[in-house]
Amino acid sequence: MKPSERIYLASTSEGEPAQRLAAEKLAQLIEDDIVALGLLPGNALGSMRELTERYGQGRSVVREAVSLLERRGLGRMRPGPCGGFILAKPTPEAIAAELAQHLRDTGATARALQDASAALEMMQAWQTDATEPVVRLLARCLARFALECSEDAHPAGTQVPATREAGSLPAVIARRLATEIARTGRTGARLGSEWDLCERFGVSRLTLRQAIRLLQDRGLVECRRGRGNGLVVRDRRATGSIRLVLAYLIAERLDPMSAGTSLFQLNAQVPALAVSRADGPQRLPLQAALARLEGRDSFDRYDLLALVHCVSRLADSPIIDLFSRCLAAYEARFHPSLAERLPASAQASYFRLIRQLLERLPVGSADGLAEAKEESAALMLEMSRRRPL
Repeated sequence: MKPSERIYLASTSEGEPAQRLAAEKLAQLIEDDIVALGLLPGNALGSMRELTERYGQGRSVVREAVSLLERRGLGRMRPGPCGGFILAKPTPEAIAAELAQHLRDTGATARALQDASAALEMMQAWQTDATEPVVRLLARCLARFALECSEDAHPAGTQVPATREAGSLPAVIARRLATEIARTGRTGARLGSEWDLCERFGVSRLTLRQAIRLLQDRGLVECRRGRGNGLVVRDRRATGSIRLVLAYLIAERLDPMSAGTSLFQLNAQVPALAVSRADGPQRLPLQAALARLEGRDSFDRYDLLALVHCVSRLADSPIIDLFSRCLAAYEARFHPSLAERLPASAQASYFRLIRQLLERLPVGSADGLAEAKEESAALMLEMSRRRPL
């Protein structure tokens, strides 16, 4: 498997059930055709029967793949003799709302919001027409998440102005279940059978199944068949949100090279944050990952990504990490000439920065952090001017 494929799969595949994974693969093929054929919103891809014949898949898999694309805003199946799957363009407002909900589901904090806001300011200062879609989506996401955090901060019993749209009934049910999961759910907890949930919410099986699909897209639940099973809480996964952002970037026709540029800018201060927040034991894996690459003449792109992911985990900035995974996956998937191996000399300044930060920033202290952020940002922004990773 090529390094670019491994990079993409590392961000977008996290133990999906076989049937759902088949639908995801077909949805990906359709997205690839949208890009390769230069199709625009309003273009028709074909009827359900035509899609079934074209992609050689069963009707149930095609139906589920189309549903995934519909929920991501890439199109709508229109019935009738002149119908078929009609392409559309996802709106940043809708995507931002889903991302904000994911961040709430996964417990993102005010510190994560502050880190991402600082990154956004730098990206806005360096913004070009090519990187504008990424900056626009990040700005909408942070605004929505900040608004929802402020609503959560109101004391119980106080009246908060209604800011969320009521949405469809399946969306309302999905929100209620997501709130229940966030409050009491633990991985493996059983939420109830389909019949139990229909009775609890007073909805039909069709409505409930639509709500469950929304939660599955967000990686919150899975359906287990058999006695004593039903709807079960999963460990928190970001794959649904990443695929949602990928659909948005596909519709915006983002240049893959611009995705790499945005990735550098987004992570401008992350090396400094990672080293400053890591304790002694946490620094050891980072030092080991750094040493493995420093001693080589060249290395696999995926090996470099492992170091970058290690830095990202230590920075503990889930919003930056989420958008970084999206941009890395998009670049890996749509950059046809992405180099599989990289010369160590091209990344020497990045390695040197990490090494210097490890030597200068004391464990458990903020001394020198402001200067380290500036130094980190200066190098990363300079690297963004050159060819992205």
